[in-house]
Amino acid sequence: MYLSIDIVKEALEILKDIHPFYGTTFLACKSEDLPVGRAVPFAVAEVETNLVKKYFQPEKTSEHLYTAFFTPDKNKRWLKLKKYASSGLQTTRTQSVFKDAFIHESGSSDWGWVSNYLQVLEINLNQNKHNFNGEPIPAFYLAAWLFRDID
Repeated sequence: MYLSIDIVKEALEILKDIHPFYGTTFLACKSEDLPVGRAVPFAVAEVETNLVKKYFQPEKTSEHLYTAFFTPDKNKRWLKLKKYASSGLQTTRTQSVFKDAFIHESGSSDWGWVSNYLQVLEINLNQNKHNFNGEPIPAFYLAAWLFRDID
């Protein structure tokens, strides 16, 4: 049995104000067990790309992905996969408030979580104007979006 289209639509409505970091980079790093307190060689861009291809590219032959998360232009939810993965996610990871959650030296391929990364991310979640009013990310709706095509 699949989720109803109404549940998926509801998920998209709920997730549209969540910062994309939480639905992409965070999930990618968690899925590969990025270590806490130390950096290791980690192909973060490749892991992110694999995640967005798996969950955000409804048509696998397309060069576009669909973002369920916050975007400044609500009419531009279809993004070029290559550009998003190579520049958009990298900028968020290295030049925004999210950089404080990582152990990473510029130019290095080593990545890790700082020991208090959850507190760093929670503070940003609570201060992020594009978030679900500072509430925790609704896991049910995130799961509904990610697993929408799984029986």
